[in-house]
Amino acid sequence: MAANFFAEQGYEMTNAWEATGNEQKLSDDKELMGNIVSARVRETRLADGNIIKNVVFFLKNGKPRSFKLSPYNEQFPAGTKIDPKTAVIGEYSNDSGEFSYTMTCDSL
Repeated sequence: MAANFFAEQGYEMTNAWEATGNEQKLSDDKELMGNIVSARVRETRLADGNIIKNVVFFLKNGKPRSFKLSPYNEQFPAGTKIDPKTAVIGEYSNDSGEFSYTMTCDSL
């Protein structure tokens, strides 16, 4: 019965973002890990009023780097300290062939 509701009542999303299976664990790059001073969640309000959350990495050498926090990750409040050893950048694509990159991670 559940399968019928699933097939009949659910709708197939078009142009949805799907994981490609390509991901990068920051902890695999020892040089990068040694360059990270800290990482924190930052909120940005877009012109349309939506708020997105990013993880900002502050580096010893170089300007800070920012990655969108995955909507599938726990939505930490702004200012939350992130454990860089747990950070994973995931790649997603849609039906139009576009790519997007988001981060999953744990807090300290």
